[in-house]
Amino acid sequence: MKHFIFASILFSGLVLPPALAQPTTKVAGFSIVLDPATERFGGFSTLNQIKPINLVLIADLNGQSIVSMNDNKSKIESFSDDTGKDLKGDVWAFSTISDDLKQLRFEVTGENTPAPHAQSLKAKGSLYINTAEVSQLIRSELTELTKNQTVTISDSLSFKIIEAGKPKWGDEPFSIELQIKRDIPEVAEILFYDKDGKLLETVDGGNSRSSFNKSVTLTKSYRFQSKAKEAFIEARVWKDMKEVEVPFDISVSMGDQ
Repeated sequence: MKHFIFASILFSGLVLPPALAQPTTKVAGFSIVLDPATERFGGFSTLNQIKPINLVLIADLNGQSIVSMNDNKSKIESFSDDTGKDLKGDVWAFSTISDDLKQLRFEVTGENTPAPHAQSLKAKGSLYINTAEVSQLIRSELTELTKNQTVTISDSLSFKIIEAGKPKWGDEPFSIELQIKRDIPEVAEILFYDKDGKLLETVDGGNSRSSFNKSVTLTKSYRFQSKAKEAFIEARVWKDMKEVEVPFDISVSMGDQ
């Protein structure tokens, strides 16, 4: 059984044609750690920062709804200070999307700290962002929530239940872990319904992702507020998802703004 949801965005005033509405990127902040001091402070680094330098940027796609960022394709061409020192930059894999889905906050990290007399930072690269406006709901058949069970939601979307039972953490009576051998940027959310069609209350238990060469394994965990033996599993997927390249070329002063 399939359900469809159509979303539209209303604009007031003049709307620029898509060709003129170019994405923008601005600086949200940055931090520099001179001494991580991790070993001397119980394994906790200064500012809880993994890399010596973090530059936080916000991308705005001028009205387009953001679904996710393609971490594998997004890249840094250069990250340096104004003395020319190479900071050995990279795009940090964890980004966040604003509540209205219109902006994406991401980090450029550096392996090196700036030179002692550097006055500014420069970062240049490209983000690859998935955008969409229209979603649809697709539901599996009634499925037993047991370990090693396969959940087929559509021809292109199926999971294997790798764990089912009492969760290792939390007070909930039941949890499952769904695993799939690919990334699923097209999936906005997953819901569970009992045999009578009533929504089962769940708590997102988090995601984990591992990759080796071109092989990807993604695991999603859900904790249930009540015990469940079987369920219809429903995915809200983006119907019109497309990938947009967002180049950025940023310079920020390390002095007063």
